[in-house]
Amino acid sequence: MIYEYIIKSFKKGEPIFLNEIPCSSKDVVRQEMKKLTDEKRICRLYNGVYYIPYKTILGTEGKVSINRFIEKKYLFHDRPFFSE
Repeated sequence: MIYEYIIKSFKKGEPIFLNEIPCSSKDVVRQEMKKLTDEKRICRLYNGVYYIPYKTILGTEGKVSINRFIEKKYLFHDRPFFSE
């Protein structure tokens, strides 16, 4: 359920903050994100920040740019953040 929402709502390589994922319980979100990380379906960037992994044109694993992280976290809030 959460994975389908992530795939539908976020681009590959885009930072995903836990508070952007709608769910009734933070613990459920954390457990699901841990499971998805263990399955390598998503990757953890920092505590509470994840991204959908992707391959670069060179065949290596792509990472989230620090600029993208800063823009989304501090400059541009294009999605409503849910209160913690």
